[in-house]
Parts: sequence; C-alpha cells; structure tokens
Amino acid sequence: MTSLIDLRLPRILPLAALALVAVACHKTPESTMQVKTHSAVVSNVARYRTYSHETAESAPKGYAPTAFTPEVLERVRQRIDVEMEKKGYVLVPAGELVVRISSGVRTVEDEPTGATVAAGAPVDLDRIGALVVDVFDRSNEGHLFHGYAKDELRTKDATDAQIDTAVRTILEPLPARR
Repeated sequence: MTSLIDLRLPRILPLAALALVAVACHKTPESTMQVKTHSAVVSNVARYRTYSHETAESAPKGYAPTAFTPEVLERVRQRIDVEMEKKGYVLVPAGELVVRISSGVRTVEDEPTGATVAAGAPVDLDRIGALVVDVFDRSNEGHLFHGYAKDELRTKDATDAQIDTAVRTILEPLPARR
C-alpha cells in the first residue's frame, strides 16, 4: 500500500531543492558601512543660511592620515554641496557655517573563526576608512554637529557609492533651513 507521503515526496523534493539553492545563493549586502551622528544643538543649524568648506589638518582619533586624492576630496565636497543645497543652504567663500571634513584609515585584523581556524586560514587585514563631517558656527567656533561614516576600503580610495551613501546618511539629521 502506498502512503500519501510516498505519493507527494517526489513532487516536494524538487521544490525543496530549489528553495535550498535560492537560500544558498542569497547574497548579504557587501557594505559594512557604519554611520553615526550626534549633536546637542543640531536644531540651531537651521537658523543659518550660508556655509563654506574646510578640511581638517589631522585624521580622526584612532585613524592614520590618509592621502585622499584631490579628486576624492572634491567628490566628497560636491556630495556635501548637493545635500546642503537640498536643505536650503548656500555655499559661499566665508559662510556662517563651516563644514569641516576629516578622513583617515586604519588596518584591522580580522581573525578567522570556526572551521576556517581549523583549516589554517591566515588573519585577514581589513583597511577601514573613516569620513567625519563636523559643522561649526564661524562666528564663535561653536560645534553644532558631528557625524561620521566608516567602511572597509577594498580599493585605494573610497568609491563613489561609498561617498554618496556616507555623506547622504551623515547629513540626513541636519534640519532644512527655516
């Protein structure tokens, strides 16, 4: 006597195999970007109308200075300009706000775990890049906003996608001009 399970099993197996393949092929997002912002007075930024750029002389704490190419710094500035313009701020040579950019890089050891340790996998060295954006009141140098993004650098410089995501996400909490 054939059971109900025996009749359905041949039909279910191909579906189960397909589902297993779909799960195995699922890719996790490649970005490891972390973004954080904070400020006690970010709401005060909206009362200003103009801003200008500045590049910090030192790298963020815990990071070595990076030799960002002038092209990369220009892409960061351009992306900041896009976000600031969306919020109603105007770029001028000596703005009421100073948007200061800082960047750096550090190497982090990624220790193998689980089966990779048993297989003798070597330590993986990841290059982590950081982009920091600070906003200051030019008149009194009051610190109004701080945000940063850090992500693994798989090439010499940050990619356009990394820059776009970092700047957009960092500046998201800044209020639009009143």
